[in-house]
Amino acid sequence: MISNRIIIVENNTISANEIRVAIEYLGYEDIRVVYFGKEVLKELNLFNPDIVLISINVDKINEIETANKIKQNFEFPIIYLIDKCDEKFIEKSLLTETDYYILKPLNGTAFNNTINIINKKLNENKEMLPKLMDNLPGMAYHCKNDQNWTMEFVSSGCYALTGYKESNIILNKKISYNSIIHPEDRSKVKKAVDKGLNKKKSYEITYRIITANNKIKYVWEQGRGIFSEKNELLFLEGLILDITQHKKTEKKLKRYNRALRVISECNQVLVRSNNETELLKQICNVLVDMGQYIFAWIGFAEDNKEKSVTPIVHSGKENGYLEIANLSWANNKRGSSTVGKSIRTGKTTIFNNMLEEPNFSIWRDEAHKRGYESVISLPLKINSNIIGMLAIYSSETDAFDTEEVKLLEELAYDLSYGVNALRTKKENEKIQKSLKESEERFRKLIQNSSDLIRILDKEGRIIFDSPSSARILGYPEGSLLGKSPLDFIHPDDYDKVKTDLQQVFDYTNPGIPTEFRIRKANGAYIPVESVSQNLTNVPSINGIVVTTHPIKERKEMEDALRKSEKRYRTLFEADPNYNILLDANGVILDVNDATINVLGLSKENMVGKHFTELKIFEDNINFYRERFHKISSEKIIKPFESMLLDKYGNIRHIYIQISPIRDNKNISFFLIIAIDITEQKEFENALKNSVKEKEVLVQEIHHRVKNNMQIISSLLNLQSRYVEDDEAVDVLKESQNRVKSMAMIHEKLYQSEDLTNINFKEYIISLISNLFYSYNIDKNKIKKIIDIEEIKLNMETAIPCGLIISELISNSLKYAFPNRIGGQITVFLKFIEEEYVLTISDNGIGLSDELDFKNTDSLGLQLVNSLINQIDGEIELNKNHGTTFIIRFKELKYAKRL
Repeated sequence: MISNRIIIVENNTISANEIRVAIEYLGYEDIRVVYFGKEVLKELNLFNPDIVLISINVDKINEIETANKIKQNFEFPIIYLIDKCDEKFIEKSLLTETDYYILKPLNGTAFNNTINIINKKLNENKEMLPKLMDNLPGMAYHCKNDQNWTMEFVSSGCYALTGYKESNIILNKKISYNSIIHPEDRSKVKKAVDKGLNKKKSYEITYRIITANNKIKYVWEQGRGIFSEKNELLFLEGLILDITQHKKTEKKLKRYNRALRVISECNQVLVRSNNETELLKQICNVLVDMGQYIFAWIGFAEDNKEKSVTPIVHSGKENGYLEIANLSWANNKRGSSTVGKSIRTGKTTIFNNMLEEPNFSIWRDEAHKRGYESVISLPLKINSNIIGMLAIYSSETDAFDTEEVKLLEELAYDLSYGVNALRTKKENEKIQKSLKESEERFRKLIQNSSDLIRILDKEGRIIFDSPSSARILGYPEGSLLGKSPLDFIHPDDYDKVKTDLQQVFDYTNPGIPTEFRIRKANGAYIPVESVSQNLTNVPSINGIVVTTHPIKERKEMEDALRKSEKRYRTLFEADPNYNILLDANGVILDVNDATINVLGLSKENMVGKHFTELKIFEDNINFYRERFHKISSEKIIKPFESMLLDKYGNIRHIYIQISPIRDNKNISFFLIIAIDITEQKEFENALKNSVKEKEVLVQEIHHRVKNNMQIISSLLNLQSRYVEDDEAVDVLKESQNRVKSMAMIHEKLYQSEDLTNINFKEYIISLISNLFYSYNIDKNKIKKIIDIEEIKLNMETAIPCGLIISELISNSLKYAFPNRIGGQITVFLKFIEEEYVLTISDNGIGLSDELDFKNTDSLGLQLVNSLINQIDGEIELNKNHGTTFIIRFKELKYAKRL
């Protein structure tokens, strides 16, 4: 039995059976008959024969077309079974490119010979197949359609493609082909294969694989499913090619084309832009929108201590990165980025893998958050000066190849040129505007000038005369054109003016002012000062420019100044005080006669010397230097007293006023005016000695008064010991307390440096303590609360107040707390709203409701009311919660005692 599988294609059923029988007779068993039509290709695909025998009629064009389709879609050997072989058949059969023909009826020998030739070629092809497989650029395979794409055969190209040997991948011995496919592409591959198998067609797919050395490759695969007669999938076969380089080239070309589009669009932006910031912003937008970069920004280099880079514009995914990055172009860690290096070196700087770049470590985390993978920084130069840089970020590593970098450098160059052009344009516009404004100002200046401005031609005639000529001289405007200015000069000044003007024509006068008199229209002459310049070589002027300024007022001022100087000199010299004029450095410029007389030195011996060289001041010279320094620092220095040595070596007391004389806020001179106060000081010293003697006398009086009162107090105390009547004892004790209160005031005044005022707080504390002691009060039962401000009162006010306090506290101690019950006494004294407020209170049993304290037989209260009147005060009584007296008064004003 011969194993070849044969399909017979025939339209006639009888002829098909005859052919089939003839072939079976020759020993062939696996034979199938199909008929021309739509089902031919389908049957061929299902049956997958070794040989196709087509019975063809050359006159039927559809049979030729069917044969053509079979040849195009399948690689089976085709044998034509034909009726005849003429020119017409050969011409049409050439379209199918077949090599085998047998004439009808089928001859067994011819058929066997043809089959043998075909089998021989097939065997030769099978022998060639391994060689072809080995020479294929990729990997041919034969695999199962299972989960792992289990390879049953792979060509030797497997190792070059995957990095794995054939033995490692066949039957998944070490790794399955599915695990080599990139995880992100596995589902895509599965879908493509399934789609081809479902349609019984070949499939094509591009995807990524991960090689043995962990590299990613792009591959292109074409394959097909091989089916059995029962339409069951037997296996997959196909070819896988490495297209990584193709992909890179494609990607590179895509980048290049994208960069070209970016350059083109940016050039359009450069042409359209009129504003620098808008230009920079649009360039960044183009790079992100059209160039598909993740982020782009432009920064300018600052020439400061930190060498910072100021972001101007940005576009894309910035998300606060620039503020956090705080980039610099200094040669330090913060300047180690591409930004800093490109500005510092003036060269393009690239980090193709930012996350692995050591110099990018301090920004790595922030860059990773935003998806930055690579960056290029391109310096922006204007006239060889680096003004900043353009930074472009990509979300891919190795994003900038050589060709793209060249295009981006071209962009940076064009951008620098555009910025320079805009700045130049803006500067030119500013210059033009300034020039226009300057011309306008000059025109208005000429029209409104208070000077005469004239231009003379080479013959000395007036060819331009400013409008001020009419205002100053009174001639009609334009009436002097064509005339010589010498015609209007005073005869006495004519020769001098003519000579000076000729020197200007001869370029020997560099512009020295000339004073002369010029005639007005009314015939009067006015003094003027003129300056001429030879501008005959200046095209827009081409003449002598003469500027003439009236100086009548200046002449009058100079005359007034001379008179003022004379008056000043007279006053300066006649002043009886000592006057010394110094320059800003302390050098003597002038002294008056009074100074010369008191020191006994001539003016020549003093002028030109530093004031410290005179050695006439008793005070430390540094004292004066300090005063001058303070004045120079614009501090106010009050007049002060000092001493100097006169020509006899005697000390004279002086009162000094130092006045700075300023010129435009700068000190030019110092004027020292010293008033002799020697006699006044002598009188003051005598007066002080007299006052001191009187102070000692007053202190002695206070001391003796205090001693006398102490004696009276002691006498009253002794007397009380010999009196048995309690009422009389109380009267003596109260009198004793009154005397003590007055004695204490004299004691305080005697001890004080101030003989007229007493520290009233200290006095009251001592007074109250003495009363508590006098009445033998237990301080634990009756407490004293004293709230008094630091107040000083004169003696006229202090003595009545002391007696009032003594009386009221004595009453509280005697009557407010019967049977020695506990309580407290409060004394309050404050200065409130221009008056003193004195409050004396206790929380005892209080006064009787029937008692009228202003009309009472009590000597103490009568004394209190009398003393209140003496100090022009007011008194109130509050009986709530014990007894409270509120007294308001002002300090009595009497003439001070010497």
